Amino acid sequence: MRCIAVHGADAAKAAAGLILSLRAAGGSVTAAYAGAEAPDAGFVTAEGRFLPDDVFWLEWASGRAVRCGVPSAPETETVVLAAPDPTCLPGERFERVAAADLPIPPIMRGDFTTGSGVRERPVLRIGVVGDPHRHRHVSPAVLARLRDAAERAGLAVEPVFIAGKPKPEGLSGMVLPGGADMAQFAPQIAMADRCFAQGIPTFGLCLGMQSMLTSRVRAMIWPEAASEEIVGPGSHRSFVRLRAADGSAFHRHGERRFEPVCGTGLAKLLPQGAAIRMNHRYRFNPEIDQSLLPGIVLHRSDDIVDAIEVPAHPFFVGLQGHPELGCDPALTGLWDGFIQATSKFQAGQSR
Repeated sequence: MRCIAVHGADAAKAAAGLILSLRAAGGSVTAAYAGAEAPDAGFVTAEGRFLPDDVFWLEWASGRAVRCGVPSAPETETVVLAAPDPTCLPGERFERVAAADLPIPPIMRGDFTTGSGVRERPVLRIGVVGDPHRHRHVSPAVLARLRDAAERAGLAVEPVFIAGKPKPEGLSGMVLPGGADMAQFAPQIAMADRCFAQGIPTFGLCLGMQSMLTSRVRAMIWPEAASEEIVGPGSHRSFVRLRAADGSAFHRHGERRFEPVCGTGLAKLLPQGAAIRMNHRYRFNPEIDQSLLPGIVLHRSDDIVDAIEVPAHPFFVGLQGHPELGCDPALTGLWDGFIQATSKFQAGQSR
C-alpha cells in the first residue's frame, strides 16, 4: 500500500488533483482527511461529521466516501491523505508532499467552464440562487455536479447567479441550493413561484426544496405560510422543527437510504435505496394533509417528506437532502434528468 500525505494550504484541492492523476494512470485510491471538524461547514460525511467544504473535492475525485484520519486499506490501494495542518501528518510510512508543489486543476480553482471541446458545445443558461464567490470557491458541489451532468450530455453550462429580486428570463433551468443563510429563503420562494408558473425546470436542494414546497403551500393553502426557522412557532407554518418522540429537537444528518414512491418520475431518476446525505433541522409540517396539495407528490421516509415532485411540470423536483454531496453512482440520474429537462426546455424556447 502506497501512502501519500498532502499538507499545507489547499491540501484538499491539491490532494484531489493528485487523486485524479493516480486514477487516470489506472490506480485505485482511497481519499482521507486529517483535520479539524467544522460544525458550520456545508460538507457532511456519510457518518454525519462536518468537515470544511473543500473536502468535497476528495470524494469527487476518488468516487468514494472520504475517510477521516488514517484509514486502513488493501495493499493494492494508494491512500491520499489531505492534512491542512502539517502537525497532523502521520508516521514515516507516508510520503509527504507540500500542497504548493502540486498543480490544482482549473475546476478546483473555480473555473467550471473548462473541458475538451466545451466551447463548441451547446450552452445551457442555468440560474443558481446565491453569491457567485461562495458557489465557485467555498461550496463548489452544485456547480461541479451541473458541469459533470452537462458533459455527460455533450453540453456546457453557463451559471447565472441570482440574488435578491428574481429574474428568470432567458434561463433554461433553475437550481435552488441549500445552506444556512435564511436571507435566501424569500428570494428562493419568489423564484420557485416564477419558475413554476413559466414551466422552467427547477431543482431544489434542502432549503431549496423547502422554498419550493412553501411556494406551493402559499398558493394552495395559506398565503402567509412560512418556516418556523424564520418567524417562530405558529399555526401557519410550512416547515417546523424536527422533534423526537419525547419532544426534544434533533438534527438529522449523515447518509440515509431514500425510497421514492414507486411508479413516479423521481423513481425513474433515482433507484430505490439510493444513499442521500442529510443535513437539516426542520421538516415539512406533518399537520398538512397531502390532499390539500393536489398535483404534488410527496415522497416520505420515516414520516418525513424527503422529496417532492410535480408530474405535470417539465421538472419541479426538490430533495430535503443534498444530492450534490455523496458518491452513490445512483445520484447521477437526478442531475442527468435535470440537465435533460433544461435542454428540452431551451430547445422549445428557441423554436
